[in-house]
Amino acid sequence: MGIRKRSRGSALIAVMMVIAMLMAVVLALSHYQGIARQTYMAEEAGLRFREGLRYEQRRLCLNMPSPGDLLVTAVTTNVTTAGTPVMGPLMSAKIFDRTNGLPDLKNVDKTASHDTLKFTPTTPDVGLRVFGKNTYTTVMTAVPGYAAYAPAGNIKIVNMEGWANPPFGDPRNSVEAYSGVKAVATALKNVSVANVTYGEAHTVDGKATVDLGNGVAFKNKKFPLRQYQAALLTVIKDARNQLQTNATSSGDKTGSLVSKSTGPAAIINLFFGGGQGLEEFLSLRNANHFWMPMIPSFSPSPPYLYQFAFSIPWPPDNANYSSAEGVEKQLNDIGKELETAGKELDAAKKAMDQAEANYNANKSVANLTAWQNTITVWNNAKAKVENLTQQMNAVAGPQKAQIDAQSSAGMKGVPPTRAQDPSGNNGQPTWNYSMAGSLLANLVSFLFSFDPQKLAATCSNPDVKLIHFGGKDRDYQFVLDESNMTLDATLTVPRGRTLRLASPGTILVAGDLWLQRGSTFVADCSKLRVAPGRGSDPNKFFSPGGRIFMEEGSTLICPTGEIECVGSSKWGSVIVGGVPGKIHPLTAGIFGRKVTLNSGVFAGTALDDLLEGLGITEPTLKSINDDLMRPLLSVIAPNAAKVLGPFWPRKPYFAQYATTFQIICPPIPPFGIPGPPIPTPIPLPSKNVLVPIARGLSYVYSVTLNLSLGENFYTHSDWWIFGEGVVPMVPQVDPSKVVSAISNFGSTALDALNPESLIKSFVDTAVNDMVTYVVKEVIVEVVKKVALSVIPYAGIVNMAGDLLSDAATNLTNRDSKRDSTGSSLTSSLTGAIGSNAKTTLANLAGKFSMDVENEFLREYNGVLVYADETIDIGGNMATGFFVAGGNINVTSKQCVGALLSDKGDINCQTLLFYPYFNRASFYIPKATPNGWLERALEFKYDSGFSSDQAVDVGPPVIPQQVSAQGWFQ
Repeated sequence: MGIRKRSRGSALIAVMMVIAMLMAVVLALSHYQGIARQTYMAEEAGLRFREGLRYEQRRLCLNMPSPGDLLVTAVTTNVTTAGTPVMGPLMSAKIFDRTNGLPDLKNVDKTASHDTLKFTPTTPDVGLRVFGKNTYTTVMTAVPGYAAYAPAGNIKIVNMEGWANPPFGDPRNSVEAYSGVKAVATALKNVSVANVTYGEAHTVDGKATVDLGNGVAFKNKKFPLRQYQAALLTVIKDARNQLQTNATSSGDKTGSLVSKSTGPAAIINLFFGGGQGLEEFLSLRNANHFWMPMIPSFSPSPPYLYQFAFSIPWPPDNANYSSAEGVEKQLNDIGKELETAGKELDAAKKAMDQAEANYNANKSVANLTAWQNTITVWNNAKAKVENLTQQMNAVAGPQKAQIDAQSSAGMKGVPPTRAQDPSGNNGQPTWNYSMAGSLLANLVSFLFSFDPQKLAATCSNPDVKLIHFGGKDRDYQFVLDESNMTLDATLTVPRGRTLRLASPGTILVAGDLWLQRGSTFVADCSKLRVAPGRGSDPNKFFSPGGRIFMEEGSTLICPTGEIECVGSSKWGSVIVGGVPGKIHPLTAGIFGRKVTLNSGVFAGTALDDLLEGLGITEPTLKSINDDLMRPLLSVIAPNAAKVLGPFWPRKPYFAQYATTFQIICPPIPPFGIPGPPIPTPIPLPSKNVLVPIARGLSYVYSVTLNLSLGENFYTHSDWWIFGEGVVPMVPQVDPSKVVSAISNFGSTALDALNPESLIKSFVDTAVNDMVTYVVKEVIVEVVKKVALSVIPYAGIVNMAGDLLSDAATNLTNRDSKRDSTGSSLTSSLTGAIGSNAKTTLANLAGKFSMDVENEFLREYNGVLVYADETIDIGGNMATGFFVAGGNINVTSKQCVGALLSDKGDINCQTLLFYPYFNRASFYIPKATPNGWLERALEFKYDSGFSSDQAVDVGPPVIPQQVSAQGWFQ
């Protein structure tokens, strides 16, 4: 019995153990089933969320609605940090807004053109609510595009990196400042890239290779980004055409340089009562090659003695003539006796003829005796005439021989510089006989048939110089004709203005080309060439080295021609400006049929932009900029050029005295009529009437040229404190290194220089007064006197003497007004900062070097370069977005930005792909009046003349790309 009881107890225990084990199994199965279910639901929720997330991202990128049957959707919240810069449309419209203008892409604290989005999952299915308070964060980039793209050709790049454009202070080596944005090179044919930090190589028909680095090669049936170049090229060409049209309609100054209204006939018509006004001749070309006729005058004493005075537009002879008033008196005295003897000879001839007739009618002894007596009287009269003629020849012969001998020495040269101008305003002492020799053969015909145009053209001067240009020791070397232009100067387009120059041939700028903020220059020619000018030192940055300086918002267009910029092997061909401490998008552009930048593209900064960047942390420098530097460069300088610019009137260099002759026509026996002339050159102190005329014209030209062209050449003005032809821009440099170099610049405010008031005063005292006086009074009255002088005995010299004397006095008074206006400006400028300006630039020059990449390759600025055909860039650096219809060949050591060739190949040494340089925004300057005077009297520049208009250039809309994402728990 006992045994059975123990058996039942053991069985019960066993059963219980089995039940427990089964329960454990069931519980385990239930637990793992719960875990599996939970895992399944979490995975399902995650899958559904990712599905909903992608649709939500698609909706945000492409504005496409999400499906209505999604189980899990995402609620989007934009949590982008306030102040993150955005490359919005028409960025350049606010190019003059220094506070809220261009976006700053400097990515120290914020990443530009990126959106940080927070996605919160939401679902009506309770089982899929597994996320709790977790959110999903995504960073969407708005800077897609190719690093290099050749949809019809090949690509070869030796080194290709995604680059971050590091700021100053970034500890990384600047070349190795990788961005993490992949660099994509895509071509129709072969693609060869090497040393890739992070990127891709794509080809459609050829072979793609990536040698070394972290890159992947693909062969595709289609390009990754389709229709990329078509839309981009369209907006580039549209922008070019819009800018070109604007500059052509409002800024065309071709006529101010090269006027077609010139030539002898037009000038003679002007001088001899023609209806054309002087305003047709106000070009720079005419000012240096003015056609001026000789003006004759004569006082005859018929029929035996004539006195001529020829006002000649030439310098005096080298000979030292002395006045021959004694000879003149002798000839006049003999001439009076000869006139009496001639009358006696004529009377004797008539008496002799009558006596002969009487004798033939009645051959009586009395009639014969009377006839013989008249013959004796006639012989005596003839002998007297012959004796007086011999006396006349005895006096005239040596005088003529002396003049002929002295005139063979030739003329004095035209003074090439202001420093070599003659003193005074009355011309150069003595006479010019060397040019008047051709007159002698025509004098007799002039006595009987006076043709003023023919006479004026006989001894005219087609090359009269009326102005000086530039410094006191600078000679004029511009070449301006119908085929080509050579501008021997630094050419400037002021802030917010346009300039167009047209020539069928080459336009050569022999100096620097300075395109200031918000300006447009259109060179409508077969080739624009910028080459080093006079005084260029290739080792010095601050010298006219044949470079193009481009501040932000500036554009250069050569619509159908080639652009070649020689530049400096050390300092580049193009300097693109920006503000230190900031990185701005592309706002500068170069457009041409072909573009060749021999020495590359560097980043730089205008002097006031440098002070703006330094002024962020240095209040003193901010004050210098606000009170001095920015007003000077923006407004004062271009207006000052209109008052006292680079064009100066020449001192009259013609001979002070008219070339005078006396013509003797002794009676001819046996007839007693005037015989062959005896021309006798006698230097007499008769004023050269062309001297005050030339002086007046020189003032007219200097005033009008300064008004019309002064703003484009003002770096050659006496008051330009940085050095003749020097552009005050510096290479990109660490701001902290230049504070000491510029802090002593001076902070004197220029409040006393009110440009508008200054110009108004000048216009009143100089333009409206002096120009009107010379044109409407001096010229008109002298022309009237010349017209009257064709009448015998009129006496032009005597009649015009008082007028010209008054004119000289009047011009002197006006000259003093002009000088006082200009000298006050010059003294104010030079007194304020002149003593420190060149020293400051010299100090700055020692603070930067293009030899150390890590020193300058930071916060780099760029330019969009477009060519219908090819782009070739050499030198050390190239920075920007380079777009061409044909081949792009960049031999520069470094290239920053992006490359696109529509129908050609791309060859590049090192490409630092900077994605923000794949688009640009171009400022459209405000239109100015068409008339040169109205345009010159517009005193506003910079922000005072802002149009608030721009045109954007960039690739077609491409979906944003996810650059980073993940859960935030």
